[in-house]
Amino acid sequence: MARYRAWEDVVELSEEKEYPLKIIKLSREVATLQIRSSPPGAVVYVDGIQRGKTPVSVELPFGDHRIRGEIHGHYPQEASVRLQESTPPPVNLKFPAIENVFLQLDSKPSEAEVYVDGKRLGRTPLRVEIPRTTHRLRLTLSRHKDWEGSIDLSELEEKSLFCMVVDLKTGWSYAYECNS
Repeated sequence: MARYRAWEDVVELSEEKEYPLKIIKLSREVATLQIRSSPPGAVVYVDGIQRGKTPVSVELPFGDHRIRGEIHGHYPQEASVRLQESTPPPVNLKFPAIENVFLQLDSKPSEAEVYVDGKRLGRTPLRVEIPRTTHRLRLTLSRHKDWEGSIDLSELEEKSLFCMVVDLKTGWSYAYECNS
């Protein structure tokens, strides 16, 4: 039977008589794993499949598994577990917060709509505080070709100021750490 531990025993039959049957409790090769996080509410993936939000209990077959948790505003976390018993110790994921930096955007001509990771943040010139990670930018302005690009802010110091100028007529962009 799938997901049950194999059992076997030897019964010696030496003479013609009734032999009592043993009642055997089959043990499942499945573990119930508790996954918690700090802060709670992280989306949990086990072996690449979404299994819910923390705190969550998942039933998994014995063996090795990869746990990944994601929560907005925090760095994703991963853990490996080897399940060999039905009630293993819980997995506790601790999510460090992503520090913010300041992004200052300008465009030529100005008044372009600014989208960061698909979310409209305003018009240029614009100064916003955003997480210190990689972001997808899009600037749009009527009668001009949209400008799209990505920006990696992960190497900046916390609360740094990163400046970017985009020329919507030519598609030219210039980005630099300005810190002032």
